Amino acid sequence: MTLSILASDGVLVEGEEQPVLMVIRRHTLTRQEIDRLYGEWADCDELSDRCLELERRLNAATDAEQLARSEFLHHPATTLEDVALKVKHVRFLLSDGDEALDRHELDALLQSLALRRKKR
Repeated sequence: MTLSILASDGVLVEGEEQPVLMVIRRHTLTRQEIDRLYGEWADCDELSDRCLELERRLNAATDAEQLARSEFLHHPATTLEDVALKVKHVRFLLSDGDEALDRHELDALLQSLALRRKKR
């Protein structure tokens, strides 16, 4: 199955040709899920079963986001377009409430931006 993704500039890109976009999308979706669950959790009664279930789901979503974030940070850039997409996503993260990348995250990101040739 080929996943089609609409890039921010409106160009349709095939997912198999742009794995970095798939990694970015997965990370974005996990962040959106956390926001959605947090909104529901903040409005519920602490002692209710619903609130406890939301808290469990929020913890699972947070774990999924951390995994997706690590995958994004470590995903190798193989083209200048990949580098630009990763930089754009980091800029979005920093403007959307992430205050900074820790030392290890920054190191992983910088290593992933060292262009490597695709294996043929």
